[in-house]
Amino acid sequence: MPWGLSRVEALSQPEKCSICPVSSMQSFESVPTGPRLIDLVYAAGYLDAEGCFRFHKTPSVTVSNTYPYTLIFLRDMFGGSIRTKPYVPNCRTTYEWSAFGDNAKKCINRVLPFLREKKPQAQILLELLRYPARSVRRKRLTELLSDKKRIDYTTTRMSKETAWMRNERC
Repeated sequence: MPWGLSRVEALSQPEKCSICPVSSMQSFESVPTGPRLIDLVYAAGYLDAEGCFRFHKTPSVTVSNTYPYTLIFLRDMFGGSIRTKPYVPNCRTTYEWSAFGDNAKKCINRVLPFLREKKPQAQILLELLRYPARSVRRKRLTELLSDKKRIDYTTTRMSKETAWMRNERC
């Protein structure tokens, strides 16, 4: 706390990050329409970790988890539905949020700028929609999407793919 300021005054003054031009107290409440920016970033992080991007006649985004409240948040934000997965003995109840078609496309378009790990999958899924159903290009993109889900996380590959992270500080 800076000298001469009360605790309330010190907390109300924005702190500047030495790397970012944005203050740490800046509010993201002023997003013009739709969900707040911080909610989109949270949803993107959740989808990066737990989400699944698929294509079978229509795009789909799904998340399975034992904590239903985040799935309710995703449903309220992007549409779709939540179902209870079949019971497995000695396991907790699992829920699945799914968005198909236009809801999946809306979800991907909103979180795409904030995705990291699954950004290539999301981009391919959007690209698929630009081609006719039985086209060769669509078939190749579907195969590419499937291949993106089978990533080999060996030490060599990890060091190459995460090299950019060493330079990022904020």
